[in-house]
Parts: sequence; C-alpha cells; structure tokens
Amino acid sequence: MDVYGGAKSLNWDHKKYPNLLLKDLFTVNDIETEELNENMSDENFMKKHLVSMLRYMSKQGKFFSMMKEDIDTYSNAADYVEKNGLTVYGFVVLVDKDELLKIDEVYLIYTQPLK
Repeated sequence: MDVYGGAKSLNWDHKKYPNLLLKDLFTVNDIETEELNENMSDENFMKKHLVSMLRYMSKQGKFFSMMKEDIDTYSNAADYVEKNGLTVYGFVVLVDKDELLKIDEVYLIYTQPLK
C-alpha cells in the first residue's frame, strides 16, 4: 500500500530538501525497512526531515495565499528547529489493544472514543 499516494513520483531538489519524504528509503525490502526504522530513531536524521518539510512548505507561496496563512510561520519553525534541535514529548497512535501492548516504555496513556 502506498501511503504517500504516489508521492514517490514527485520531483523536488533533493539537495535543498534532504529526507523530505521518509519513503525515499523505504521499499518492501526488510533491510531497507530496518534502515528506515533506525534513521527514524536518529535525532539528526529526523531533524533534517522536519526542517526539509518546513523549508519546502515555506516556499509554497500560492498555497499560503490560498489558505490565507502567514508563510513565515514555517520558515520561523525551521529556524527554531535548526537552532534548538528536535524534542518529542509524545505522539498519537490509533491502534487496537494488542498492538498497543507491543509499544515499549509507555508512561501515560490517554484515550478517547473515536466518533
């Protein structure tokens, strides 16, 4: 299943926006999947990924004018992450009980019914 909806065929400057899509490294090959999982655990790799996404979005002027959003928000966020690093305080996951029990080091769980 292609979770990026064919995004693999998108064309962008890979030097200017490195690691823009995590799927660049992903195929169904177990070795490459393992490499992706390792990279996703690396702060510098994920920092580069997030900064690339923010910088790429900050150059989408037509999109921002259509959405009436301030284009500097993404550029400022990229500057902040580059200066201060990346810290993850939590995440959201939609799973059933059996999958949730497989996650290591859970300190707090908050649930709410899906509507």
